[in-house]
Amino acid sequence: MIENKTNSITKDYHFYLSCSKEELGKLYRNNAIKEKRLNKKIQDMEKEIKEIEKINTLLTKAMTAKNKDINKNLTPLKETISYKSAMKYKASLSLDEQQKIINEVNDEINRKYDDE
Repeated sequence: MIENKTNSITKDYHFYLSCSKEELGKLYRNNAIKEKRLNKKIQDMEKEIKEIEKINTLLTKAMTAKNKDINKNLTPLKETISYKSAMKYKASLSLDEQQKIINEVNDEINRKYDDE
């Protein structure tokens, strides 16, 4: 496998040696543009991951609060069927849908504790 990669790199190198200076410049610019696009995609994905982590944290807190309200502390939260079902359902939702649900749950929790 390493030999195949080495052969491929050698082949690429010989191809680049056969190119003119202008062609190499054009290839370099195109490669730089691709690299910039990929870096942008990576940054966007990292932002999305952080958003998902925030949502997961809020959902876990909301579920823990509901779990405590119902006095179901006998089973750890992550082992409950309702938690597993909620995680599967959450995975099927878009970020906007998840955020809407989180806001609704937070509003409900706030109303409940405001009433007490």
